[in-house]
Amino acid sequence: MKQEIDFLKGQRSERERRLKLLRTMRVGSIIVLMAFILVVGSVFSYWFYINGQNQKIIKENALKKTKIEKLKDLESLQMVLKQRLLTLGKFFREDKRPEFVSALNFFSQIPQGIALRELNLSGDNKVNVSGDSADILNLTAFLEKLESQESRAVFSDITVSSLDKKDKGGYSFSLLLQTKN
Repeated sequence: MKQEIDFLKGQRSERERRLKLLRTMRVGSIIVLMAFILVVGSVFSYWFYINGQNQKIIKENALKKTKIEKLKDLESLQMVLKQRLLTLGKFFREDKRPEFVSALNFFSQIPQGIALRELNLSGDNKVNVSGDSADILNLTAFLEKLESQESRAVFSDITVSSLDKKDKGGYSFSLLLQTKN
């Protein structure tokens, strides 16, 4: 029987140990690299998610700021309206002004075809009225109503300030009325 003697056995085991160590290091470094890639990927994906949420919050914040600005404008308009209504309330609550209330009641019952543009009440018992009429018949009916007994109980003097025919048809008028004291 032939036997072989291996003189390189010590070097082979040393070499096998080194190869095994290199394989282990290679597998370990691949695992570490994969873990690092996963950690970096999760950090980046979380950063993208946070950035998206931040942009969403910024947009919502901008929308709410514009809504607040609109509400501030609305609130200021409401305050102005409230002040004007309080002034009108004081104006009509005074005992010396019942003639204006009756004048307003009279103008709430105007005939069809008459559109009032402006109704100004002054402190010296005068009412300035301006408006439009679709045709002369409607204007005549309105002026006859002003001359009626019912309106004479409210107004003492009625003056037609202006009467103009419009190009497209119809009339515009302006009246000065003196209320009774």
